[in-house]
Amino acid sequence: MDKNVLRVGFAKIDITPDYSVGLGGYADDHTRKNEKVIENIYTTCIAFNEGDETILMYTNDLLSCTPAMAKQLRKSISKATGVPDDKIYIAATHCHNAPSYNIEPKFKREWKAACVKAAKQAIADLAPAKIFGAKKDLWGMNCVRHYITAEGTVGGSNFGTIRVGNPAVGYMARADSQIVLLKFEREEGKRPVLMVNWQGHPDTGREIGILNLAPHFPGPMRDTLSALTGCLVAYFTGADGNMAINSRIKRDEHNLTWREYGVKMAHLAYDVMKEMKEVEGSGIATKREMITVDVDHSWDHMLEQAKEVCHVWRTVGLKEGDALAKTYDFSSSYQANAIIRRCDMDATDVLEINAIRVGGIGFTTGSYEMFSEAGTFVKQNSPYEFTFLLTGNFKYIPSTRAYDYRCYESDTGMYARGTGEKLAERYVEMLKELQ
Repeated sequence: MDKNVLRVGFAKIDITPDYSVGLGGYADDHTRKNEKVIENIYTTCIAFNEGDETILMYTNDLLSCTPAMAKQLRKSISKATGVPDDKIYIAATHCHNAPSYNIEPKFKREWKAACVKAAKQAIADLAPAKIFGAKKDLWGMNCVRHYITAEGTVGGSNFGTIRVGNPAVGYMARADSQIVLLKFEREEGKRPVLMVNWQGHPDTGREIGILNLAPHFPGPMRDTLSALTGCLVAYFTGADGNMAINSRIKRDEHNLTWREYGVKMAHLAYDVMKEMKEVEGSGIATKREMITVDVDHSWDHMLEQAKEVCHVWRTVGLKEGDALAKTYDFSSSYQANAIIRRCDMDATDVLEINAIRVGGIGFTTGSYEMFSEAGTFVKQNSPYEFTFLLTGNFKYIPSTRAYDYRCYESDTGMYARGTGEKLAERYVEMLKELQ
């Protein structure tokens, strides 16, 4: 076996529970249990090997993966495969109609077992491969969910007034419209592997039903793209902390159900693949760092009021909790809950960040939910023509602009203003260090 040849393997394991589990998001995981399955969910593992270096990249149809859960998964996967812990990366598609990260112990065990199984299968599937890449802006398919009103305040989630992809100054930020595609053409009769990276936040779809399980648009997108190309397809959501894809959004550009949206995205990606070119470069290199960030303690003095709001929320209802929250200048009950959580945290916290190079491709990973501004900065300043952003989607890392206008994510995030920019700048430095 030639040690200087990149080898790529793929595995996809069904992780759909046959029992009711809590669904992700909106702080109501403890009561929002799925009643039926609309479409199955999966964990996908891609293995890369060159010489003595092997790495594993996962994407999961889940709301998110906490740092603690990722640590447990990596430990189990490493023990079963021999791949070092710091060479295993866990991402989530962030679907709100899929299980959350902290619900059902039985599901956690089954998910962990599926990840171990997927790693073994992906490694067994390794075959020599060449890398091809393409990227393109797809304006009109995603949007930032907050906009700036004429009065200088934030309009929250009033999607009907926003034109998707409009780069007007009235937006909280520009959406990251760029889709990045990597195709690994494999030898030995193996099907090609296609990795899709795009800023698509699969919110709760009306047509899915608030109590039903489904992967949202990534599911039909993968299936359709696989049928169109013959590839094994994996979807990785990009930097999307302040945007959403939701079938409730009615637009001049499109008015699609979640399933129609996935099919539409697949056809757009298929068109972009016509522009693919071979990517030069060899070798695998990785870098993991623990970076210290400041916790936002600017609202600690309102702890008692926050506790009062959360008590009303939990005992009476969210509507009543939000009404009381407004009297204390909180944006919502969710902000009150965040204040309580932040008060229990130290002045600083430590976050894990990763940079990876596979041939001439750059990857970054983190357990949090990066904003589109930070993701755009990383891609624009990366030394690689094609840069993938893998996110675990746990905890918001808002931009400074989000703090300036007090949007939902900055009010409910854990960290101080400037954290998003700090991480994005360090990502770029790490990518350059791997060249």
